[in-house]
Order: sequence, then C-alpha cells, then structure tokens
Amino acid sequence: ERKQAEEARAWLAAIVENSNDAIFTRALDGTILSWNAGAERMLGYTSVEAIGKPISFTLPPGRQPNLARNNEKVLRGESVAPHESNRMTRDGRLIDVLTSHSPLKDKAGNIAGASVILQDITERKRAEDARAQLAAVVENATVAIFTRTLEGIITSWNAGAEKMLGYTAAEAIGRHDA
Repeated sequence: ERKQAEEARAWLAAIVENSNDAIFTRALDGTILSWNAGAERMLGYTSVEAIGKPISFTLPPGRQPNLARNNEKVLRGESVAPHESNRMTRDGRLIDVLTSHSPLKDKAGNIAGASVILQDITERKRAEDARAQLAAVVENATVAIFTRTLEGIITSWNAGAEKMLGYTAAEAIGRHDA
C-alpha cells in the first residue's frame, strides 16, 4: 500500500510539473512556496525567481483587494471557484487567465496555504472580442445582411435587412428565404 501511495504521489507530481497551466502553492501570507514549469512558461519567471516572493508580484496594479478576498475564503477552508483575472508577465505583458485557489492543509488538518492554478485564456478572450466586434459591425450595417442554412432557412437578420426588406428579425428568422 505504501508503494502504491508513493507511485500515486509521483504520478500527481509529474502531472503538475508537466501541465501547461501555471500551478503553484503559496503560504497563508502569500509567499510562493512552489512553482511549476507551466508557471515558468506562462509568466516568464523561473522557480528560483518566484519562490519566496509574494504572490502579488504577478498581479497588475489594483488587484490586491481581490487577493485579500481570495485569501479570506482560503482561510475559511473554502475553494475560490475559477474566475477570470489578469496577470503581469516578466516582460510586462498583461495576460488573461482563469484562476482558482484551493486550501492546502497540513498533517494536523490546519490550513497551511493554498494551491493556485492559472490557465492562460488570452487568445480565447481576443477571439471573443473579435467576434463581438464583427457582430456589432453586422448588426449596425446599413445594408441587408442575413445568413441562412444550406436548405434556405434564415438564421440571422440584421437591422439593415429589416429596413431594406421590411421584415423584422422575428418575422424572418426560421423562415425559408425563397
């Protein structure tokens, strides 16, 4: 049983170390205790540079109140659900991340710190912003723009189509365009 437990711990350690996500631990005072290779790649700091520093060194200005709220939850033994945030990389870039914090207990069952996982969502956020901009352009265009399935069923209808063709989106969408 001991050997199986050691093997399981080794597998978990390998998973953490080889994850693309930044995974690190922090003490209750916010001091970084461990820093995986994913954190090195994502944030640009080696483990030697990060361990021993306050977790706040990766936060952009103004994020300290969020850190305090997260720490309060961890102290109560609660996990902080994944939420969107930002981090500052070593080269000064601001990246969008999905972050979560989970309390870590010592052998006596007391909360001793937290694990933090950051997933880089910068590209996803850029794609969402680009889609939103394109949707705004289409919706506000003065020309008629609509989409339809291969079978000819209308699936979208902009304000320009309403003005030019005289049908509201509610009247047009779902109907055949023939």
